[in-house]
Parts: sequence; C-alpha cells; structure tokens
Amino acid sequence: MLIAALLKVRWNHLSTYLIAGGDGPYYPLQVRSIMENLHLAFPDMPLLFLLDAAIAKALSIFQIASPDNCVLFAIVFTNIVLPPLAAIPVFLLVKEMKPEEKKILFPQYLIVAFAVLNFTTLILFPNSQLNKNAVAMIGVFFFLYYLIRILKHGLRKDFVWAAITLVACALTHFGSFSILLLVTFLVAAIHFLSNQNRFHFKQLKIILLFLTAVLIMLALIATLDFERFLRLIKIPLKVFEAPLLLFLLHDENPYMNPLAILTMVPANILAIIGLIVLLKNRRQLHSVNKTIGFTMVILTFFFSSPLLGIEWASRLFMMSYVPLAILYIITFNIVKSKLMRVIPLVLFTLMIFIYLFMGITFPTGQVITDEAFTEFKTLDDAVDFNSETLIAGRQDIRLLNSWFYRTKSSADYLLSQKDFYTYKAIYVVKQIKGSNLPSGRFRETTIPAGAIKKIGGEYFEVYQLANSDGWNFANGNFIVARGLITSVENNSIVIHNTKTNYTRTVCLTKNTQIHFMQNENQLANGIYVEVSGSRKPFSLAVDGDVIQVTKIPD
Repeated sequence: MLIAALLKVRWNHLSTYLIAGGDGPYYPLQVRSIMENLHLAFPDMPLLFLLDAAIAKALSIFQIASPDNCVLFAIVFTNIVLPPLAAIPVFLLVKEMKPEEKKILFPQYLIVAFAVLNFTTLILFPNSQLNKNAVAMIGVFFFLYYLIRILKHGLRKDFVWAAITLVACALTHFGSFSILLLVTFLVAAIHFLSNQNRFHFKQLKIILLFLTAVLIMLALIATLDFERFLRLIKIPLKVFEAPLLLFLLHDENPYMNPLAILTMVPANILAIIGLIVLLKNRRQLHSVNKTIGFTMVILTFFFSSPLLGIEWASRLFMMSYVPLAILYIITFNIVKSKLMRVIPLVLFTLMIFIYLFMGITFPTGQVITDEAFTEFKTLDDAVDFNSETLIAGRQDIRLLNSWFYRTKSSADYLLSQKDFYTYKAIYVVKQIKGSNLPSGRFRETTIPAGAIKKIGGEYFEVYQLANSDGWNFANGNFIVARGLITSVENNSIVIHNTKTNYTRTVCLTKNTQIHFMQNENQLANGIYVEVSGSRKPFSLAVDGDVIQVTKIPD
C-alpha cells in the first residue's frame, strides 16, 4: 500500500493536476460547486465529490490555502491515500478463501500486491479523470468479499455489509456498480444452476431481495444522472461497436493500443491457465470456490476480449485485474502442477515489475505544454470571460476555461439556439499547437464563417459566435468521422481523414440528416464532411445520423 501511495504522489501535483488528463478540471469543478452551491456542476455519482468537498471545506476553514487550492489539495489527498486501501479487502479475500489448515504463502501475498500495483492502478487510475474508478475499487473488492461470505455462511451481517458496499459503489462510480451487477448476476446464475435445491424458499427470498435492491439502486442512478442510466440499459448493444481487434488488424492506433496489449495478452494467458486448473480440480473444489472461480474466468475473458468495442475496451481492459486477482486467490490454493504454478507466478511478478517501472517513468498525462498553459491563463486579458459566457471547444480546454474563468461550457454538438438567448456571449476556444495529445485525440472544433476572431495567439485562438449562422446546432451526437469523401454509393460514403490517414465507411439510411453548410447540394468526391452517429457492432463502419458538409480546415 505504501509503494502504491508513494507512486501516486508522483502523478498528483497541484501545479499540473488541472492539465493532466482529458478531464483534468472536472473533479475540481464538481467539488467547488458543492462547496459554493451545494450541488454538482454536472450530473454524476456524488459520494467522492462530497468527501473531497468536506476535506476542502475543513482546510478552507483553517485557512490552509486559498479556497481553490484547498479543493485541489483535497482531491489530490484522496487520490493518493484511498485507492491503495483496496489491498485490505483483497487480503481478507485471501484469508477467507484459503483452506483452514494452510498458511498464507508468497503467491497469495503476490496477488495482494498485484491488486494495487498493476497496470490500471499505476498507469490509468492516477490520471485525473479516473479518481472515482480508483476509489470505487475498495468497494468492489469488499463487495466480492461479502458476496463470497454470503455463499459460504449466509449470515445476515454479510448481507447488510454487501448492501452497504453496493450502495457506496453506486454512489461513487457508475461503471464499478455496473460491473458488480454483472458479477452478482453471473455468480447467482452459476450457483443457481449448479445447486440441486434450486427452488428452495430461502434462495428465492435472497433472489427477490437482491432484485429489489438492484431496482432501488437503478432508480437512484436514474435520479442522479439519467444519461448514465440510459447508457447502462444500452450496454449490451454498445459493447461490441468498432472492435479493438479490427483496429489492430487495420494497423490503426486506438487510444490504448500498446498499453491495452500489455493488459490483454497476459490476462488471457492467465485466464486460460486458471480455467485448466479449475477443470482439473473441479471434483475436489468446494462449491463456492467452483462458482466464484468459473465466474472470474468468464469475466476475465470478457474484460480482456479483443472483440470489445474501442470505447468499452479502454474501460473494461483496465478492470480485468479484478477477476484475475480473485481467480488466482482460488487457483494458487488448489494447483498441483509445478508448471501451472510457476508460469502464473513468473507472469504476475514480471507484470508487477514492468508496471512499477512504467509508473515511475511514464509521463504524468499533462495534455498541454507549460508554454501553452501559460498563454491560456492570459486569455481573459483580451476577452471578458465570466459566469454569463458560454465556452465551446475540446473538452479539456472548455473545462479548464470553466475552472479559471468560471464560465459555463458546452460540447459544440450540444450547443443550441436557445444558448444565444441565455448567455451574453458564446465563444469557441481553439488550441492550434502546444498539445501533448496524440493526433487521433486532438479534436478540432470547426469554426463557422461568421465567427469573429477575438484572439489569435501562438497557442490558442478565441472566436465569438455572433449568431447561429454557419453552425449545425444541437445535433446531439459526437463526431465519429471527418474528412474528404473518396467514394459515394447509394447507401454509403467512404471518408478519408488526411490527418490520421485512415478511412471510414459511413452507412446512410432514409433517416440520415445531411446539412450542407457550404455551396454544395449533394454528397460528392472531394467534399469535406463531419459525421455524427454511432459505430456498427463488430465493424469499423459508422451509422451516419447527421452528416455536415463544411469547409476543408486549414
């Protein structure tokens, strides 16, 4: 735990926190809003923000620093101190699942270390946009601990603690809660199907209680953040959109390509070895260990599958260590083959040392350069940014603007005509250089012809939208493809992105909306377009909901 905490100190500095990660200012904005307005700035799960706000308020009362710095210090403090505590429930799991006559040996301690010194916790969770994920891991492992105790002992206090940890996860991080629902469903299904007394009243009572608790939690999530609730409902349809495997086969570079492979390959190898060990020893396994073991094998294969869509792969890959850790808590207790013991031990040891090295040497996720940041902090010298202005642009830039200048912000594809009547001024802040983001993530906002250029700096340009002319307002979807049309057919167009040099096939339907912002009146080769829509499952093609014809960027 101490090593994990010390490594997190490296990743968390007040001076760079706001410009680390694509959502750097998101947490500070949420916490400051609670302190000043008693509500979140954006819909989200509130528990961690409330804790950070309480710490920041205490620091502010004692005048430790300025109110804004107290907010930053509170967030950094919880991100350093809390996530390593996940080692505690993992250790309790080791004690609970080991045979009574056996002592805790090196392999079990290795798994405890792996739970807090893996790729996710050292490289991904220290990033400023994943604090909730990191803290929620404490609840995830505690919930698994109490779930196993329920299966083994059926004590009422374990039900109570399982419910408490489930609620804590739901109020901390939506994704972790979703994973716990999946885990519980699989455990219940495997346990129910393998149990001869399937229709025992006590089991049915447990199932009904669980379903009631889940419905209550879903209602709570829908109340706090309805968009996240809808995403939860749609997950089965979305999880295989634009599979990672297809990106790799087409030699494209998704957001996590090299790092994902470092997680995906060892996880699949270890899952295969774990499955072999479970199958060989299935007759001697305790029913609970069998249920949990096979559940964790399924989850590891799922979380580290190359067939996952690129959006979900980046999220689920980083969670594969959870079922992997539980699987090997069981496996190391029952494995008899030296080879089947040595290979996982070597892999886990190598992974821990590799990830420690990466945690020490990797860049800390600063998305803009120091020089660009310096210029950004002077933008209000020429423009009157305030709480009555709205900023559109790339997410990290507009959030940074909201933190420094207390402006409102909106994604450009959500900007509506109503906003012109609500705010005194609407600006687009566009970064032109000084970014550390890869080219695929350096998203540029198209500036309409009627926009007034207010600032033309070395790193940033600021435009004021005087009116709605030349802007496709509120199409409601993120742009998933942009570039020059190279082929036009009856039901599709092919788009070539000259910046990334990749092509996309966009499927057209009778409901596809086409907005011609230039003089063209039909789609043709050589026209520059931006496409909003959704990726097709098991394909790199895109369903084009909205196609906007615009000028070729400079």
